Amino acid sequence: MTKRNIRYAGKFGAAKLALKNICQQAIFYPARVFETHTFNERYTVQADWALNMACWKDSQFLFQYVPLMVADFKDEGGISSERRDLAIERDYTLLLRRYFRFWISWPLCVIVVIWRFLRRKKFE
Repeated sequence: MTKRNIRYAGKFGAAKLALKNICQQAIFYPARVFETHTFNERYTVQADWALNMACWKDSQFLFQYVPLMVADFKDEGGISSERRDLAIERDYTLLLRRYFRFWISWPLCVIVVIWRFLRRKKFE
């Protein structure tokens, strides 16, 4: 539950995971995940998101939504709301192409490229 007493995001599919993360406080990983995957330490704030993307693509793991509250946390003032993860922002389109099917990754990559272009133009 969040500070506003609502569930964070409910059930995830590929498109939702491509846009937002399942917070690590609310996910259980089988031990087997860490035999083949690790947290990428380059991502200082959102390493769990990159790990979740890798697990989503890996056919030996199945994400299962369980509608139980397993974590009650403050949704304001955490590290991810106070500090950007510049490495994952830089690698986002690469991660999308690596871990998601074309019809999910391609439209999001186009949006990101356009957004980056417009942002750069704004500061010129």
